[in-house]
Amino acid sequence: MDFPIRNVVLCPTGIIDNKIKGARVELIDRRNFATWHDRVKNHSSPIKSQQMRVISLLFEYCNTTSTKRNQLVRED
Repeated sequence: MDFPIRNVVLCPTGIIDNKIKGARVELIDRRNFATWHDRVKNHSSPIKSQQMRVISLLFEYCNTTSTKRNQLVRED
């Protein structure tokens, strides 16, 4: 399958301050989440079955790494 893929880092409840110059990644945080969500929700063409198959394949290889902020602070 030949399918165009956009890279997006999505963090609807936090703020992403790491703006990497030259990276082809769209950073969506709470400052621009509503605009991005409206744009995706109001897109004129619906999701097609082939797109859903590609998404399912991608999710098989995705990994989420996260740490709660209070775990980063050491209590001595």
